[in-house]
Amino acid sequence: LFRANESLERFDERERGYVRVELPVSRVSSVSKTSVPLATMLGDGARIWCYVLPSGKDSTAVADEHYPILQSYLDVVLDGCVETAGSKFAQNFLAGTDGWCTRRGGIWQDREHPLYPRHSAAARRRARTWDSLLRAAQPQAIACRTGSGVFRAWSLWPRASPTA
Repeated sequence: LFRANESLERFDERERGYVRVELPVSRVSSVSKTSVPLATMLGDGARIWCYVLPSGKDSTAVADEHYPILQSYLDVVLDGCVETAGSKFAQNFLAGTDGWCTRRGGIWQDREHPLYPRHSAAARRRARTWDSLLRAAQPQAIACRTGSGVFRAWSLWPRASPTA
């Protein structure tokens, strides 16, 4: 969680193709290392937003060579998990996430030339750690990784038509 202030429109643009929905604070729990209740930490009047697929979109799609998961994106996500709540949280994220690839090309190995616009050199430096966590939680995902081939780059964020 982070304070968005007046910048929600920027996030809406960044997450175009998704829909912003409000989550009741009472339904959200913290995974951070504090014992303070989330509602207390956030204070009165706090609002929590989440971006989700619009209804009708296939939320069960599996990554493939046309719509891969970028390794640079996954590295940033895992880095955020560890920084927020430790390596156990990163392990739980990997083990509890569905839709991992089932064939070669589902993860695009772009660490040397990151395609994810918010890639992180710090996250990339921990590549061996992330690969080890991924191998333990989702062994088939490592076998799916490739750095060659063609995919629809216009639809990476998110799966959308090229005219959307």
